[in-house]
Amino acid sequence: MKLHNSTKTPSPTTSNGGTDRRKILRSVGSLSVVVIAGCSSDGDDSGSSPVSRTDGSPESNESSERAKTDLDPAMLERRARNFLTLQSDGSFEAAHERLLTPTAADFSVTDMENSWQQIVTTSGEFESIVESEYQKRTDGAALVIVKTAFARVRNTFEVVLTRKGVQSYQITAQEEYSWEQPSYVDTSAFTETTVTIDATTSCELGGTLSLPPDEAQVPGLVIVHGSGPIDRDGTFGPNKPYKELSWGLPVVVSPYCGTTNGPTPVMLTVQT
Repeated sequence: MKLHNSTKTPSPTTSNGGTDRRKILRSVGSLSVVVIAGCSSDGDDSGSSPVSRTDGSPESNESSERAKTDLDPAMLERRARNFLTLQSDGSFEAAHERLLTPTAADFSVTDMENSWQQIVTTSGEFESIVESEYQKRTDGAALVIVKTAFARVRNTFEVVLTRKGVQSYQITAQEEYSWEQPSYVDTSAFTETTVTIDATTSCELGGTLSLPPDEAQVPGLVIVHGSGPIDRDGTFGPNKPYKELSWGLPVVVSPYCGTTNGPTPVMLTVQT
C-alpha cells in the first residue's frame, strides 16, 4: 500500500462534556447489549383466527374499535415509551410482562435488569425520552424508534411490537460525544499529516500520520483496527484511543479508517 499525504498542524480540541472517558472505555462492546431474540408471530398461541362480525352489534363495534386502537401508531409509540420508562424506573418485572411469551422465555427479568445496568454503566443515568417515531409495520409487527437522553450520551432504541406485546428491542445508535484532549498531549511536539492508503486500485482508505519534528529516523507504528467499519481515531463514545496513542507516542504513528470489505494489507510505504 502507498500513502499520499498533505501536512497540517494539529490544533487542541476541548469539550464541554467532562465525560470520564476511561470508565466508558472499559465498557467497550457492551453498548448494544439489549438485543433479544424476536419471533415472527405475534404471540397468539390459539392458532385460530378471530371471527369477523359486520352486523353492527355492540360486540362487532367494540372489536373493531379495539383493533383500530391496537394498530394506532400513537398507541404503539406510547407502549414503546412506557416499556423503556418502566426499566428506567427499575420496574423490571412490569416491563418484562410487556414481552411476548416466546421472548420472555428466553430473556428473564434478571437478564433485562442486567442489560439495563450495562447501558447505564456506559451511558450514565437515564434522564428522559426525547422523542419517539412510529416507522412501519412488517409481518404484523410495528417498529418504533425511541430517542433517549442519558447523562453522558443519547441512545436510540428500536422497539418492535405486535398488538400483544414487545417482540424485541435494541440500541441502534449513539450520539457522538465531544472529545476532550488528554492532558499529557503537547501539540507542539509533533505534526499531523493526512494520508490516503492505496489498498488496491479500487480501494482507498483515509489515514493520519503523527510525525515528531526534526527527526532523521524514528520508529514507526501502524495502528490496525478490529473488524468492521471504524474511523481512524477508533472513536467510541467520548473516546478516541487511536488518536490519543498517536498524539502521545514519540514515534511515527499511522491509524487509518477501517472498512468492511477489502484486502489484508501486507506492506506499507510511507511517502513524506
